[in-house]
Amino acid sequence: MDVAYDLSVFMEQLPELLAGVRLRRRTEIDLYSQGLERTLEFIPGGDLVEIHCLSRTDWIPNPSVEEVGTPALEAMLTGLAAEFAASLTVIGSHLAWMKPFSNWAPDPS
Repeated sequence: MDVAYDLSVFMEQLPELLAGVRLRRRTEIDLYSQGLERTLEFIPGGDLVEIHCLSRTDWIPNPSVEEVGTPALEAMLTGLAAEFAASLTVIGSHLAWMKPFSNWAPDPS
């Protein structure tokens, strides 16, 4: 995974993923960049979310399914969003004041 490119692919889909986790609905992240080429499907079930990794290359995920608690997953994703927004502010990017990043910024109080 190349953070300079692949992270942007993930971040552009983060708002929909966060909404899906919060609403407990099936959602996915398409990691479409060349070389990665896989889909992560998030399937809610009770207090857990199953994450299925579907490869579109010869690479085979092992394991292909992971489970995580819904509150823990939401906390991880929310934390990632907040840290990303904070980093935009630190580097002085004009994007920090645009949505969705401005909504993700941690509360300064």
